[in-house]
Amino acid sequence: MDNMNLPKTALLIIDMQQGLFYADAPPFSREQVLNNINLLIANAREAGAPIWAVRHTGPKGSPIAAGTANWQLIESLAINPQLDNIFDKTKPSCFYQTGLAEALTYEGISELVIVDENPVLYRYQLPDCG
Repeated sequence: MDNMNLPKTALLIIDMQQGLFYADAPPFSREQVLNNINLLIANAREAGAPIWAVRHTGPKGSPIAAGTANWQLIESLAINPQLDNIFDKTKPSCFYQTGLAEALTYEGISELVIVDENPVLYRYQLPDCG
């Protein structure tokens, strides 16, 4: 098979933070979701796919304000700050004023696998903006 025609895929992990994942109303099957995401991270690394992890940042004084314990990524999430791209967002969208779209374009990414604390996997084909 000709690899030149395969889309370049990246993994995007959204809001896997201490304060959201271990909240009073935890996500459904949270430990299984975490295990599945860690498996996706391992598979992405093995395939050489870039990995982005995004944290939602609340305003100063909020439970998920920058620098708080709740704002931190889950300790058992297999993200490696030396290898992976970690960025912050202040709105629900990962793309709004974060530079993510520009980074994906720069890297030549045309497909995203998107995961968060919900037990659903999303695959998104990026539009050709070139």
